[in-house]
Amino acid sequence: MSAEELAQAVGRAKALIDNGLCRVGPRLDRGDAQAAVLTGAASRALALSDAAVRLCSGDHAAEALPLLRQLCETAVELRWTAGDAARAVGALAALESPRWQTLWDDAVLKSRAGEAGVPAADVAAVLGMAADFTNANRSGAPWSHIFPANERRAPEAARVLALTARFMGHVVAGLEARWPGNFPGAEELCSS
Repeated sequence: MSAEELAQAVGRAKALIDNGLCRVGPRLDRGDAQAAVLTGAASRALALSDAAVRLCSGDHAAEALPLLRQLCETAVELRWTAGDAARAVGALAALESPRWQTLWDDAVLKSRAGEAGVPAADVAAVLGMAADFTNANRSGAPWSHIFPANERRAPEAARVLALTARFMGHVVAGLEARWPGNFPGAEELCSS
């Protein structure tokens, strides 16, 4: 798919999430920790995916990679929590005191992804892009292009958007697992 088609797929995922939450919203219980985690993670996913699409549309796919990494974390946490309501209390507690140095733990992400049914290949694709973020776009300043260390190209926007669409599909799948029949369409997105 082209970058434009993938951006549209992300938009469809956002609409599925918005529409589904409008359906389940009136029935939500303010004391339901699992619902709090899932709706909060869905909200976060909406913002992250929107920002990633905007950066990719502006030829800044490499700069979208930290957003993609967080979207991956958010989608995995959502599916992991949707699979076991008891996990919600710990997930909410983790939001109370985040630290940059502990924000993205690869081992925790891989473990939770496995437990949540998120394909290891999807997670590995995101984790494998760290060098694309740190090493791409290093040849734009005058004369920086003459150094071989600065020659790494940024990832294609379509690659970043395909992963964005897949993780939005995982968000939809997690919401559908918790509220069946209200969030259809995850399968198509997860195969973008």
